[in-house]
Amino acid sequence: MVSADNLNLDVLELIFWYLPQKDLPSVALVSRSFFVGALPRLYSNIVYGLRQAKKYPRVKSPFNVIVARPWLATHVRHVELQVVPKVKIERSQYHSDFLSDCSQAVKIAKALISFKCTLSLFPLFLEALQEKERLHDLRINANLTTNQAEMLCNIRNLHSLALDRASWNVMDMLPKWVPNFGSSLTNLVLYMTSDLNGEVLEQALRHLPHLLGLHIVGCPKVDHFTILRLVEHTPLVESLSLTTTETSNAPEFFVPKLSNLKHFALDTRYSTMSSPEPVVLSSILKVFRPAYLSLTSFVIRVPGAKTVGHSFVEQLVKDYGATLRQVSFVDCDLELQSTVHICTHCKNLERLALPVPLKDLLTFTAAIARSKSIRTLVDTGAYGNDHHSLDSRNAGHLMRNVPNLNRIVSDKRVWTRRGSNNIALETVSLHTPTSYWFLPRES
Repeated sequence: MVSADNLNLDVLELIFWYLPQKDLPSVALVSRSFFVGALPRLYSNIVYGLRQAKKYPRVKSPFNVIVARPWLATHVRHVELQVVPKVKIERSQYHSDFLSDCSQAVKIAKALISFKCTLSLFPLFLEALQEKERLHDLRINANLTTNQAEMLCNIRNLHSLALDRASWNVMDMLPKWVPNFGSSLTNLVLYMTSDLNGEVLEQALRHLPHLLGLHIVGCPKVDHFTILRLVEHTPLVESLSLTTTETSNAPEFFVPKLSNLKHFALDTRYSTMSSPEPVVLSSILKVFRPAYLSLTSFVIRVPGAKTVGHSFVEQLVKDYGATLRQVSFVDCDLELQSTVHICTHCKNLERLALPVPLKDLLTFTAAIARSKSIRTLVDTGAYGNDHHSLDSRNAGHLMRNVPNLNRIVSDKRVWTRRGSNNIALETVSLHTPTSYWFLPRES
């Protein structure tokens, strides 16, 4: 008789790598061999969020377990700290024991590859991150003092760096820091950084010729045309995100060097209450036109639930409709005629993200049914008091009337087509609270 307990440990480990993360704790309790086989995957990726923090200290944190059994630290590859538990009696006070365990666990995790912490408590982990030769992916809240910024500069060999709300101290150090990983860094994100200016950005980008992803979002001292000019230092860039301003005057005879660009994200910010000024958005497309880009993914975010002008959509489709596979409209509305235009002329469209108008679901369904290639529909309309999420009846109607649609995402619910008449609903956590909306997606 064949038993799973008789399988070699390396075979069990390989099998468990294909199991869903949420099932691993239950699998580990089946037997001792299953427990040992599941350990590498259980502790490889540690994401500590609100659900876990609510149960602390009644339920121990994975960091406490690692400190108590240091040999488990050899399995840790990725750590993401989303929430730090607070003392119930004094809600403004964090659990000191948790912070101590977390810092110690990170320190002894010698094989750590990725660390993400966008909390203001990040400086507590600076010492623990020193001498991490395998650390390649770093995302942090970079509001640091001068001494802390100097410690940060000791981190080398990064492949991906994301700095949120960086202080002037960090921005001042950036041109001196990036040469430490100039030959290895492929992705750079500078998010909501008020002290970044064009001069500092240019000095940094000069050292990053191998950059594939550049995302400068929410940095008011750097306008979009400055970023488009500076990408001449990063000719290999495939994904680009930037914040537009009300400056509409593009430099004359200016063609950005973006021959490899596939993904483009626009974060529009305007001081007026009206819809986005078409001249500003159109001027960016006009600048791109001589570069002969082959965009496959486009994202635009317009705060305030404003409507994206149909003229802009027409120009976007005219220039890139033949190559676009993913189109997303975040925190904004879209005219029905714009939806029709996208679904009619984007022949390779696979993923469409936009607010789904439940009151006009019949006409909306007819609009997206014009696309014979769309496979995934994402409802991004989770804003405003009048918004209502899709339900199973709505999802069923959409899938029955849109030939190739096999996946619908709304909030934390995902409907998938299984066979011709069977539609399955799954509740999942698609994105963490710290996910960037502007990064390219696989599906």
